Amino acid sequence: MALAKHVAYVEEIGEKVTKEKIRRTLQLERDLQHKIEEFNLGPGSLVLVKNSAIKMSADRKMKPRYLGPMVVVRKSQGST
Repeated sequence: MALAKHVAYVEEIGEKVTKEKIRRTLQLERDLQHKIEEFNLGPGSLVLVKNSAIKMSADRKMKPRYLGPMVVVRKSQGST
């Protein structure tokens, strides 16, 4: 009897967790709706590229944060 209640309890908690995950995801989208942007950059567009090589260097304040302008050659599959 107790084991049967345990399975039902675990399923109920699983459903609550799933609903909470969905709720938090939707809330995050609402909070960041003005920051999330879709860039449709095609070949030939000019872009700036963030210089991620300077993240760990000691004198990163003096180094350029962005490289560019660069020309887009192609868009990789799965890139945003």
